[in-house]
Amino acid sequence: MIKISVIVAVYQVERFIRKCLNSLQNQTFSDFEVLLIDDGSKDLSGIICDEYAAQDSRFRVIHKKNGGVSSARQVGLDHAIGEYIIHVDPDDWVEKDMLENLYNEAKANNSDMVVCDYLQECNGKTSYMKQIPSMDGAKSYFYDMIYRLHGSCWNKLVRKSCFSKYNISFSQDLVMWEDQFVILKLAEQPIKITYLPKAFYHYDESTNSNSAVRSWSRKKLESQKTVINWLEQKTDSIVKNEIINLKKDAKRTAFFVKEINTKEFRSLYPEINSCYKFKIKEIGHFEFFMYLAIHVSLRLARHLNAIKENFKNKISTI
Repeated sequence: MIKISVIVAVYQVERFIRKCLNSLQNQTFSDFEVLLIDDGSKDLSGIICDEYAAQDSRFRVIHKKNGGVSSARQVGLDHAIGEYIIHVDPDDWVEKDMLENLYNEAKANNSDMVVCDYLQECNGKTSYMKQIPSMDGAKSYFYDMIYRLHGSCWNKLVRKSCFSKYNISFSQDLVMWEDQFVILKLAEQPIKITYLPKAFYHYDESTNSNSAVRSWSRKKLESQKTVINWLEQKTDSIVKNEIINLKKDAKRTAFFVKEINTKEFRSLYPEINSCYKFKIKEIGHFEFFMYLAIHVSLRLARHLNAIKENFKNKISTI
């Protein structure tokens, strides 16, 4: 059995993907495969993937009809033969010892999931992002991801058998937050999660202007609603009440938004800066603020930090 399967969901990234694939090709760890899932790219991305597969037997390419990032990730998971899997986004890159360190940590502790720190790259500036859990255990990590830790798949090495054991897959209906949804589902289960306080992954937040997180649509809004509705069913009353209050605030604000210039409103509510390209006219003001409520509710630092101790006391009884 191959020790690690690296899954790369590829779509329209011809300008960035070589840097990503070079960083994988130069790993100090040797027993791994890279699954390149070309999700119907219309640029040269698929051809570049084929080039790497032709020169390196560890690289495999699967060309498929465009179906979105969730379908691409799931195809990769279905074809992976590694003991562990990790996802890498094609516009990011990794340190050469990432796989070696994550795998050694996993085997040393018999971990189902190893979480590490990451490096955020934004407009030429590198920031070290710590991802240390508040307490040991999957239940604690579930809550950590709701209010303070990054939910992506790319800084998490996961035992592949966990997906089949707990019947977890990437939802084909989600075009956004599909990674956090899967990690939350894993953290619901009695898996062993360990933390490695090192950063190996470079998350490029600014270079790719076509990145999914920098554009918005009704379908993405619906994906976010799906995740937040699931969270409301799964979490305890503290989180439910906070989310409900956020939605109520958003609904009330929507009645006044037509009187407020968008630029002026953004200066009052910095959260809106993260969705500056969102076309309010296309989805309506109320749905826009529903988006804002959802966006903030998965990052409940302002609201939940104040009741952090309550979380610690309740986790043991959940």
